[in-house]
Amino acid sequence: MEYPVNYDSPGELRDFLESRGLSMKKRFGQNFLVNRGAREKLTGFLPVEKGSRVWEIGPGLGAMTWHLLEKGADITVFEIDHGFISCLKEFYGNLPNFTMIEGDFLKNFKGTSKLPAVPDYILGNLPYVSGSVMIASIVRSGLLPKKMVFTVQKEVGRRMAAKPDSSDFSSFSLVCQSKCDVALRGELKSGSFYPRPAVQSIIVEMTPHGRFNPGNEELYYQLIDDLFLARRKKISNNLGSGKTAATFGKEKVLSALEKAGISGGVRAETLAVEDIEKLSRLISEI
Repeated sequence: MEYPVNYDSPGELRDFLESRGLSMKKRFGQNFLVNRGAREKLTGFLPVEKGSRVWEIGPGLGAMTWHLLEKGADITVFEIDHGFISCLKEFYGNLPNFTMIEGDFLKNFKGTSKLPAVPDYILGNLPYVSGSVMIASIVRSGLLPKKMVFTVQKEVGRRMAAKPDSSDFSSFSLVCQSKCDVALRGELKSGSFYPRPAVQSIIVEMTPHGRFNPGNEELYYQLIDDLFLARRKKISNNLGSGKTAATFGKEKVLSALEKAGISGGVRAETLAVEDIEKLSRLISEI
C-alpha cells in the first residue's frame, strides 16, 4: 500500500495542505510526525497483528494510521479537524478495517455505538494542550486496553512516570499509575515534527498492572483531587477542606487517615498509589 501523501516531507505536506485550502490549527495543538523512523518506533511498541483492534487519537492526515493498516489492524481513528476528516475518508474510507469517529475524543470515546467495548491498543501523537487531559480521562473511565502508547510533552511524560518525593510527582502521576505501569521510551527531537514544536516530546508506554483495588474508584480519584488542592499544604489541611470531608465528614476522613498509618503532617507528593488506595478503602468502610 502506497502513501496517499508523502508523510515524510514537511514541504510536500505543506503543499498538500495549501492545495486543499487546509492549515494547521494552533487551538488543536497539531503537529505531524514526519520522522518515519519515529512512527515505526511508536507503532512497533504495540504488538499489533491482523485483526487487532486499535484506537488512534488525532491521526491528522493518517501517517501512523498507514503503518497500522499495513499491519492489518482494525483501526478506529478519532479526529476533530473537519479538513483532516475529509482527507482521511478519501485516503482510507473505503477500507473495511477503518472506522472514523468525528469530533472531540473526550466527548466521543465513551458510549459510541460504533466502538468495541475495549480496544486492544490505543495510540496517539497527542496535542500538547490537551494530551494529559485525554490520558487522565481514559484511565479514570476504567477503559483498559492491553497497552497504550503516546507522544506527549516531555514534562508531561516525566510527571506520568515520576515517583513519590520527586519534583515531578503530582496528582497526574497518581492517576496514571493507579492503573498502569508507566515507562518512558525515548525523546523525540523537534525536527521529527511539522511544524517544529517549541517544546520537547517524549514517548510514553502505559501497560495495565491489575494491582488497583481501592474499593471505590470514584472516591479514590476524589481523594487525589483533594490531597493536591494546595500542593504546599499538609494533607490533613487539604483533606479537611475537600469534597471528601464534605461528603463523609471531616472527623471521619481524618480518622481514616490515622487508621491508614499516614501522617497528616506530610504533603501529598510523598504518598504512593498504595497509600491512597488504602485510605480510600478505609473511608469506604466508614
